[in-house]
Amino acid sequence: MTPEQIDRSVALMQRAGNRRALLARARQRRTGILAERIPELKLPTLILWGGRDRLIPPEDAERFHREIAGSTLMMFEDLGHAPEEEDPARTAAAVKQFLGME
Repeated sequence: MTPEQIDRSVALMQRAGNRRALLARARQRRTGILAERIPELKLPTLILWGGRDRLIPPEDAERFHREIAGSTLMMFEDLGHAPEEEDPARTAAAVKQFLGME
């Protein structure tokens, strides 16, 4: 990531209410009504994940893939939490492939 991307992420986290919202969202990740409803998804779903994600573990991506019937998991082993920012060309290519645009 570039220094500008890091600065942007820090600035967003410092905005009023964002840190509290992020913590509340993190608490919902593994439990609660939203987590329980994941298997209800019945639409084509592409899961993009960084294999080096230290914020949300890759095991969560694998769980989503198991629980969402017919989903596609693209694990970028060399990327972290924000693969779409770390390697936009490669992640965009995966989205295009998923959408049948390539």
